[in-house]
Amino acid sequence: MDPDFDAELYLRLFEERALLDQRQWRGRAPWDQPADEVAAALVAVGALDADLAEEIVDQYALAQGLRPGGRQMPRMRGFSQPPGKQVPLTAPRVVATGWTLEPEWGNVRIHYVSLGDRNTALAITATESAGQSLMHSQGPGGMPITQPQLTDDQGTTQIAHFSGGGGSGGYNGRLVTPLPLSKTTGWIEVGESRIELADVEFPVRALVEPLPSMDPAVRHIWRRLSTFHHRHFRSGSSIDLTLEAFVAAGVLAPDDPLIEEALHVSLAMSGNPTSGATIPEPWASLVAGTHRFDGPTGAVAISVVTAPVDGTVICAEGLISTPDSFQVSIVTSPGELNGSHPFRTGVKNVALAWSAEDDRGNHHVGSMNGWGGGPDLSEGSIEFWPPIHPQARELKLVATATTERAVITVPLPDWDTEE
Repeated sequence: MDPDFDAELYLRLFEERALLDQRQWRGRAPWDQPADEVAAALVAVGALDADLAEEIVDQYALAQGLRPGGRQMPRMRGFSQPPGKQVPLTAPRVVATGWTLEPEWGNVRIHYVSLGDRNTALAITATESAGQSLMHSQGPGGMPITQPQLTDDQGTTQIAHFSGGGGSGGYNGRLVTPLPLSKTTGWIEVGESRIELADVEFPVRALVEPLPSMDPAVRHIWRRLSTFHHRHFRSGSSIDLTLEAFVAAGVLAPDDPLIEEALHVSLAMSGNPTSGATIPEPWASLVAGTHRFDGPTGAVAISVVTAPVDGTVICAEGLISTPDSFQVSIVTSPGELNGSHPFRTGVKNVALAWSAEDDRGNHHVGSMNGWGGGPDLSEGSIEFWPPIHPQARELKLVATATTERAVITVPLPDWDTEE
């Protein structure tokens, strides 16, 4: 790093120029702010203290909001709160059912049942064949299908509530009870229908390991490209500002080949042509799989709790595969601070970065989806794309923190014999 480089002055001058040139702010979403990108880059290489960087960014966000015609950008890291506490997590019993209920208005696919210590959850996809809203469809006993009555073989009954989303084509999400049903139950009744819960062993392994040694600037660039990306919105912005900050700080030479490589990857991940440039893995298989819709349809029971990853414990409880993506239900403790904003970059990289790799060399990137909770515990799902290769038989889910990563190895079934 250049010993004469003043990181605080660099960030403040950048912010001043942004105040004078409103074009930097226009058209950008709240999670995509240039100052956040610059500040995060300077913090990543140790050029600027993280707390000071956040203070500067906050000061100028307020100044931007107070200017005529300006708007105060909400700080996406949320309101100031003390760090959450780590609470014990226990792996649930997860059964992939492949069961389908067929009410008059359509069908409800129950991908898996998760029987935990805190609640019971059914991962579902509900689709309709008649022209009515599923949210108002009535199940047995006149209850909305989004609030079914669940009963176990011990006679315990709970009303489940739907958590998820959808539209005219159907709904995807989970039916979750406020209190748990029996973890050893042999079946669950959903209204008048009974789901048999036959366990199938898919031994899942989890380990936590130190991150491989890597230059901080290089690590930040690749993490930035993999996390600031969303399946539907593509890359939130280019990586130009990060590269410019690293050149100014003297951590990258202006002609470093990494710069051109990162720009090509950023363009490719944004869906733009790369002028025939060859990009390395894992980016090549990610881009190649963007338009794949051949993923298998089915579910896999996972049920595993990791050791702490830089202080965060992860519980994975089920995988759902569809033709264009796959998702994994996750619980973390302490809660993920950036959980409600799945495709932002922050001044501090406190959120886990998710990726996956199969036994055929295909790579996947994931982002948070439908996340919620509090400082001590949060939960939701990680949506990955491209979809699972139909011939893949093992999948490694990777959650990367600051100095460590968790690797969860999931055996995959022979999808041809699945649902």
